Amino acid sequence: MNEAGVRSILQSISNNWKNYSTAMLMAIMMNSNMANAINNYSPETYKAINTELATDTTSIPAPTVSVPGSIKSVSFGENFDSGKATLTNKEDLVKKLSELKDWMKGKDIVNFKLVITAGESQVTNPKGFEKKGSLAQARAKAVEDVVSKMGFDKVDSQIKIGTESYDKTKDNKEDPKYKAEQFVTIDIVVDNDICSLSPATGKGQTGLATNNYVTYNKYISGKGELVLHSGEVPDRLVILDANGNVKEDTGYITTKVRGGDWKYTPLYVLELTKVYQAKSKAVAGSKIKTINVKDYDDLVAQLKKNPNQTNIAFTGNEIGPALMELQKLINKGQHEFVVYDIGSTDARLSFDQSKGEVQAVVYSPIGTTDFGVTGKCT
Repeated sequence: MNEAGVRSILQSISNNWKNYSTAMLMAIMMNSNMANAINNYSPETYKAINTELATDTTSIPAPTVSVPGSIKSVSFGENFDSGKATLTNKEDLVKKLSELKDWMKGKDIVNFKLVITAGESQVTNPKGFEKKGSLAQARAKAVEDVVSKMGFDKVDSQIKIGTESYDKTKDNKEDPKYKAEQFVTIDIVVDNDICSLSPATGKGQTGLATNNYVTYNKYISGKGELVLHSGEVPDRLVILDANGNVKEDTGYITTKVRGGDWKYTPLYVLELTKVYQAKSKAVAGSKIKTINVKDYDDLVAQLKKNPNQTNIAFTGNEIGPALMELQKLINKGQHEFVVYDIGSTDARLSFDQSKGEVQAVVYSPIGTTDFGVTGKCT
């Protein structure tokens, strides 16, 4: 663009900036070439825009802090005045911490810790905080004092120094790009290393429908392998991220081959199918294995180890009565049934906290389950 075109744009901004959205103003002022041009053309406009952005806290970008194992994060940057380490809104801090405590109710609190991260920009610190990082440390300490009084035992602190360069002779310390680096966040972090994970057993346990048939639920940190032993009754182990998304999944699986004429035990197929019909997330996902049948005879053939075998045993509580119930489902129009993988060794899933994996869950909809879960670290 020629000089006249540039002046025309700067004049338009100077005359109309109050009609611009906050996002537009942010985009303009975070472009150093554009911001400098506005400052040279109209220092009053430059100062007014920065003042507007500084007073509008919604315009300050949320800090992006990566804390491995974090499953919940809140920001307290607005609780400190610029250049100060004294809390200005302690009530708000206590309120947010109370919400964190409510979230942790019902969970094993020893498996978590709080990590306080305090950010500090390159803006020159006031007197008393001349050492780089000292202001951030003081802010972290102020938050930590409140956290400790609220009963949080395991608390770590860390600081993060901003990367935006600052020149006090020409830069505005109230610029949103510096404000964005002056933050305090608290993360709830999983502190239950897979290396020291206690083995768990679920002998005789049955998951409840009200809890999606969950019989094992642990938040885990570190890197390694989770091992599921389900025996002859199918169970399912999944690994979740902090948002509850499935990252790893064994599907329903047995880890011991059952003797007899039946490949799939009719009772187990019946129970899994009922849960599937109820649309429970215990039987949902790409790892759920189903078969489609034309009629009852086709179902029996697919459940047998040898589809052509005729002299097969129908006795036993897990066979005869279950087949009668399965036939009733077919008569009502059900033609899709849930089965499971059959293994002869324990099922294994890799676990890696750095990939966002934080939680292990076992689903056990079948009453005679006897699973075990162990962890191995790398």
